[in-house]
Formats: sequence, C-alpha cells, structure tokens
Amino acid sequence: MRTSAESRSLLWSNLRDYDFPLIEADFVDPDSYKTDLKEFFKAMQCRKDREKLKLLFQTEEFQNLCPETERVIARHLHIMRLSKMMKKEELPMCKAFDELMKEERREGKREGKQQGRREERLRIIRQMVKEGLDETSISRITKCTREELVAAGR
Repeated sequence: MRTSAESRSLLWSNLRDYDFPLIEADFVDPDSYKTDLKEFFKAMQCRKDREKLKLLFQTEEFQNLCPETERVIARHLHIMRLSKMMKKEELPMCKAFDELMKEERREGKREGKQQGRREERLRIIRQMVKEGLDETSISRITKCTREELVAAGR
C-alpha cells in the first residue's frame, strides 16, 4: 500500500506493537495473563451473556480496574450505551452496567406491555369478525388499521 510519509508516521503512532499475535478472545486462557488483559479476556468471553457479565463485574478484580481498562472493555463489548453512561455520569463500569441492565429491563417491560396490548386488540378484532361484524363497524369501533384487520384474518 502506498502512503505518504506523513500518513505512515500518523498510522504507526496510533498502532501498538504488541508482543502477541492477534487472537480470538474466546480461545484464550485469561489466567495466563497477569495484567489487565486477564480481565479484558474474561469480559470478552462473557460478552454474549449479560447475567454472567454482571456477576463478573461484581468480582473484586473488576472492582479495582483502572478507568482506562474499564473504558476499553466497555468499548470492546460493543455496548455503546455503557461507554456513554460511564463517560457522561462518571460511573465505574460495574455501576454503569447495573444501570444499563435496569434500563433494559424497564424498556423490555414497556415493549412487553405494548405487545400485550397489540395482541389483545387483535383478539378483540378476531372476536368481532367471528361475530359477523363488517369491516367498517370494526374499524369505527376499534379504530384499527387495515393492516390490523388483515392480521386478524379479515
């Protein structure tokens, strides 16, 4: 790749030369590291299981991480809201993660309630269809859309 000397200088100043090859976090034994990489790899291995991640963040080794390591872990977990929450509210990672989990539970409850309302609405529309009411009456009474009528089997 041809780049200018200035671009190469900028590139090399931002790339680190690590003593290990690029590796996939899932296949690493975190206990073989004595630095913050140990916690980094442990977090990456729990990235798909929020409950495991939460328990991991509550351990003593994660309670004592430096803020830079916490930010790196948050960014690599691809949980942008966690990174933003840590930065905005100046919270340690474990507390920010707890807040994020609470927010997600609240959002999930809201979505569940909305889904329940939609299902109930469709159930009522189906019942009205079953009772023989015409589309115009059903639409007027329930204020449903054409898509809801179709979804209800009309």
